[in-house]
Amino acid sequence: MAHRLLGAGGAVIELHDETQQTYRAACVRDERLHACLYLADGARPLPGLDWLKQQLGAAKLDKGARKALLAGRAPDGMADTGPVICACFGVGLATIQELIASGAAVSVEAVGQHLKAGTNCGSCQPEIKKLITTMNGGCVLAGAEA
Repeated sequence: MAHRLLGAGGAVIELHDETQQTYRAACVRDERLHACLYLADGARPLPGLDWLKQQLGAAKLDKGARKALLAGRAPDGMADTGPVICACFGVGLATIQELIASGAAVSVEAVGQHLKAGTNCGSCQPEIKKLITTMNGGCVLAGAEA
């Protein structure tokens, strides 16, 4: 069934874990991820959608990424950064939130200094400012832009 859903013309890698009641499969064509399928009960977390999108867009799926697909999570050391907020530099929501939570960024400019986010076209600056305000209890901290 999975082979039909994932499409023909590629190598299908799969893992069926009866203990965890999960099934994961991926179709790889020309060293690129073509499709993947995850089945699990509601108690099992699924891999982050944005991480999966990155894998689908990658020019080549290396051995570590293949293992991670079957494991159902990003490999150690490669966190799921969440949806992209700054397209110019590929900075994700989780990365910006982590920086704000650390206290290292109380302004859009500070986020830019640490991550480059918001320093090119500037279209993400309103969203970054909203994140800062929301994460700081609805107020802009002293020293941050108004």
